[in-house]
Amino acid sequence: MKRLGLEIRTADDIKSYKKILPALDAFPDAYICTADDDLYYWPTWLEELVEGIKDTSGVASCHRAHMIAADEQGKFKSYNEWTMNTRLRGKYTALFPTSGGGIIYPPGALAHSAGDRKAMLELSPYADDVGIFWIGTKNGIRYKTVGRHRIIIPWLGSQKSSLSNYNWSVGNNLQIQQMAEKYGYPSITE
Repeated sequence: MKRLGLEIRTADDIKSYKKILPALDAFPDAYICTADDDLYYWPTWLEELVEGIKDTSGVASCHRAHMIAADEQGKFKSYNEWTMNTRLRGKYTALFPTSGGGIIYPPGALAHSAGDRKAMLELSPYADDVGIFWIGTKNGIRYKTVGRHRIIIPWLGSQKSSLSNYNWSVGNNLQIQQMAEKYGYPSITE
C-alpha cells in the first residue's frame, strides 16, 4: 500500500486523540475523516460521509450519533439518558457524533488553541468524541447523520479492554461535565 501512496506516521501517546490531533496538526486546511480501528465498515462508508458535506458549509457528517437530552436550563442530562445511535437522519442541533461510525470534518471545523488542546487532554482524556464535540461546536459546526441507520459491528475480541466500558459507566458523564464547566453547554435548541 505504501507504493500506492499510503503514508504511515507515528504519534505520541495522547490517548484517544492520537487519531485526530496529529492529523489536524499536519493538515490544518484539509477535510479530516475519523474512524475507529476496532469496527467493521461497509464499502460505501466514506462515499456516504463525503456526500453528506457536499454543498453544505459548517457541517460535519457522521454515520452514528446520539441525540443529546437536556434539562430546562440547557444542561445536558446524564449520558445514559440520551438516545443512543439515533435512527434520525439529517442535521439536528442536538446530535452528538461518535467516531465509531465515522465523521468527516470540513477545514477549520476543529481549529483550536493550545489552551483548547490542553483542556481536551486534561478534561476529557478518554473520550475524544467529547472533547472534539466541544471544539467543533465552539467553531460553529453542526452535525448531520448520513446514510441509512446501521448497527455498528466491532471486530471479534476487540472490546475486551475498550475505553467504552469505562466511558459508559462513569467516564463520559465526568468528561462532559468537565468540558461544560470550561466551555459551557452548547445550545441544542437552535
